[in-house]
Amino acid sequence: MSTPPVKSSAIACVLIDGDKIRQIRQEQGFTQLYVATSLAITTDTVSRWENKRSPSIKLENAEKLAEVLGVELEAITRLSGSEPEPPPAIAPSPVARDDSKPSLVSFKGLWVWPFLLIALAVGLLVYKKDTGLVATPVKVTAERLLPRHSSPHLPFPVLLRVHAAEQAVTSFILQESYPESCIVIGGLPAFTAQGENGVKWISTTGGDDLYFGYLASSGGTARNGEKLVFAGTLLVDNKEQQVTGSTSIEMLDYHWADRNNDYRIDDNEILTIYSSFELFKQMGVDIDKIQAIWAGYGYRFDPDLKEFIVVSEATAGGE
Repeated sequence: MSTPPVKSSAIACVLIDGDKIRQIRQEQGFTQLYVATSLAITTDTVSRWENKRSPSIKLENAEKLAEVLGVELEAITRLSGSEPEPPPAIAPSPVARDDSKPSLVSFKGLWVWPFLLIALAVGLLVYKKDTGLVATPVKVTAERLLPRHSSPHLPFPVLLRVHAAEQAVTSFILQESYPESCIVIGGLPAFTAQGENGVKWISTTGGDDLYFGYLASSGGTARNGEKLVFAGTLLVDNKEQQVTGSTSIEMLDYHWADRNNDYRIDDNEILTIYSSFELFKQMGVDIDKIQAIWAGYGYRFDPDLKEFIVVSEATAGGE
């Protein structure tokens, strides 16, 4: 492993490659805000590094940056002399003053200054946008998808869909809260954090809709007809918004896939399940039972077994 070039100074510094830092950060799906927060610095500092306005930084800062980006230190440094540093500014030669004559202040041309200041402000704003110093927020929304009902004794799926209006990389935190009586079974993808009455995911958009889900159950504690209420928030660019969509599910002894409560799972209802088949399967949904009910003559709820029983042709004829 080669040793990064260290600039000679009282404090050990290294030469960094801003283009490599930006490229690695974007490949990892990290925002400047994420990197700045991880290093306890400002986004302006990260921007200066990436735009080569700070070609050398402290060795310890470079090591921490490499650790956050998940790469070796050599991946973000450059060899001494591979890119010339800007030449030092040359101070203008002093102009001899003639103290024998009184200085006069000329007001000629002062009307131009307001226009020059406006032009300077506009130019600075354009420069900041071009260099990424001003981040354009991406509109990101989250929607909850719940079945209309489910048995108090059996688990049901909870889905959350995150949609980004643009094909841009944006990090977010999705938080979901559920009733105290709920039992949460797993999460897809795995929860970033989980508490007594809520879960969190930290992720990054990439243009396509993202789905997050888990199985929940009242554990048999909910009464028939009771509604379980869910709530959630989405944090993007330091702005928090509510998760839209369904907020409650009613506890009834119907299978959650039986949307019209006729004790059957018809063709349209099974197709709805199959549109998210892989997602449901990975969440742990009992797909085999749903298929059996659809292929049979319906189902009934057995209060003793606390489960749904597939109705066969013979059973159906006797009812």
